[in-house]
Amino acid sequence: MKEKIIKAAVLMFILPAFLMSCVDVEKAEESGSLVISQSEISIDNALATSSSAEITAYLENADGVVNFKSLNESVVTVEKTSPNKAVLTAQGDGTAKICVYTDDGKYVKYCTVNVTLGKIFCHDVTDIREGEVTEESASLFWTAPSDASLVEVSVMDESLEILNVVYFPAKDGSGTVENLEPKTVYNFKVRGANNPGTSKEVFSKNYSDVIQMETDEFVLAPGNVEDVIARVTDHTITLTWTDPSDKYYSAAVITVTSDAKKFDGSDFTSEETEIEVPIGKKYVSWSDVQADTEYTFNIRSKDKFGNVQGDANNASAEGVNYTARTEEDVDAPSAVSDVFIDVSSDGVSCSWTCPDTFDAKNIVVAENDTELVRVASSNVSAVLSELTEGIHSLKIWVEDYDENKSAVLAVEVATGESVSAPSDVTAESHFSDAIIVKWTDISDAETSWNYSIRCVNTSDETEYYNINPDSTVCCIQNLTAGSTYKASVYCSAVKDGYTVRYVTDVAGNSASAKAVRVLRDIRFNWGSRALVPFISADESTVFDNVVCVQHDSAKEFDLANMKYPVWIVRPSLSNPVSEEYFSLEAATSSGEESGLYLDFEASSSGFSTDFDVDNTTWGSASNPHGYAVESSSVTDVTAASFKIGDKVLDSTVTGFSDWGHILTESGKEMYASNSNPYLVDSISSESEYWCYKDTVIGE
Repeated sequence: MKEKIIKAAVLMFILPAFLMSCVDVEKAEESGSLVISQSEISIDNALATSSSAEITAYLENADGVVNFKSLNESVVTVEKTSPNKAVLTAQGDGTAKICVYTDDGKYVKYCTVNVTLGKIFCHDVTDIREGEVTEESASLFWTAPSDASLVEVSVMDESLEILNVVYFPAKDGSGTVENLEPKTVYNFKVRGANNPGTSKEVFSKNYSDVIQMETDEFVLAPGNVEDVIARVTDHTITLTWTDPSDKYYSAAVITVTSDAKKFDGSDFTSEETEIEVPIGKKYVSWSDVQADTEYTFNIRSKDKFGNVQGDANNASAEGVNYTARTEEDVDAPSAVSDVFIDVSSDGVSCSWTCPDTFDAKNIVVAENDTELVRVASSNVSAVLSELTEGIHSLKIWVEDYDENKSAVLAVEVATGESVSAPSDVTAESHFSDAIIVKWTDISDAETSWNYSIRCVNTSDETEYYNINPDSTVCCIQNLTAGSTYKASVYCSAVKDGYTVRYVTDVAGNSASAKAVRVLRDIRFNWGSRALVPFISADESTVFDNVVCVQHDSAKEFDLANMKYPVWIVRPSLSNPVSEEYFSLEAATSSGEESGLYLDFEASSSGFSTDFDVDNTTWGSASNPHGYAVESSSVTDVTAASFKIGDKVLDSTVTGFSDWGHILTESGKEMYASNSNPYLVDSISSESEYWCYKDTVIGE
């Protein structure tokens, strides 16, 4: 860099002199006077203590000595340089009065001085050169100007954002910036300075060009961790330590250096044999190690630059070696639970829930001292294929990897042709999309059996339901009309904490039935009026889902006017296994269900006038009318459960059966007369009964 020399000269302001007459304060003689060169002086863009001006004063026709005095020396000072002259030196911004007077006080005059200070600079620093660079420092050399006492160095990152500002004596010609980050690019710029941070600070007018330097790479690894402690059980090891205080320390690298394995004999993975623990965590655990086994570990310190003890640059730093031994495993594993013994025509199988013991190895099933089967603890069942006909006393236990044995669960089971599930199983289709399954109870004084039903679609052999009924009759719903279902009945009993299940699937233990959908068209015996929900094809006409009797003698019954003109015969909401009672779900003429059930106890929304589908009004609303509601909204299921009575009608409606007389499970009869249907205790006239016609889908 070429030296640049700037020569500075003191700026002197020589103001043009002009005379201005002033009024004397006092005159001893009328013919004498005091004359000053200016009555007002301005010193602009001044340098404090450097910029000045001159004032002249003399007596005319009078004798005496002229004196000068500043009345505000913080703005300007005055120094008499000859009998009639004085120098005014600027000190600070503002205005000051200069008093000019004689010794005897006969003559006094004033001059006003206005001072405005300008920017103060020292000369630029030149000949900037790079010096030594280390991992954490960088040095600079320079040539400082004579009018600067300090050199200011701005430390910047790669984006030229200032990180720090440091000062060095200018006369030293060099300075070293400390506390830098290793392997980092920094930018520097310098300028001269005097009194930085004070009211009298002065800087060079220009910064130097930016100098870029990169610190050296840091290769020295941190020191050792300290206070290493091992806490052990039979299958766990936990190491703790104190992190070193090195400022660049970032992690501890723990390596398992022994050839010990996991509790199950498998090898550690690479992620488990070498683990990096970040600063501050200070512990690491292995929870599946072998019992009564010695493990050795090496703990090395690593810094944030990737330097680690034992690497190429730190070969002599071994880290900390530590040895620990696990305890002997003397704890027995937990026993199996939820044991089921399934007896079928194919043999005997066991199933269980494995204990929540992490080191469980095998499940063993034995008879007396003979081991029948040994399976891994991950298995939840085993087949006992060699059992002969008779009664067998079985034992089941768990073994762990250290040959500890759980408590033994004793199980007794009978095999042979005499052992079977319930016989006399029947299956029938009574209602829509459902079958009723019945069987004979085989409970006796010694054993009370629980029953379960497995329902399978015979077309694809997929299980449809697996339920546990409360009695020896079961209604299986939500089947598909037209499909045949095979229902098998199994039985089970709990004995001493385990369950024996007899699942023989032989003749007499199962039955099949085809599911159908029954659509019931219900008509009033008088006038062929239809029982329908007040829901037309136009959804906007729905009002409270009221169940009405279509009433218009001048018209034929028109299905096109009704959205749900028929009812699906469903199992009773009150008692689904009842073969006598049924519930009714509103449906389209093709059998599409609505989810709305006929109910005589549903509450209305202030409905007080009866309507039919043609919007004709009539009748009283004082009786409990019917509504079509969701099954969950039925408050009294006995009022939504019906059966067909045994009264024969004298007059029938063409195309309908001769049976009518619809009753509720609550004992009421459904009546219509000339209004909406409602319930009464009894009906006197046979012409006021109901009749019906069924359409069966899926036969």
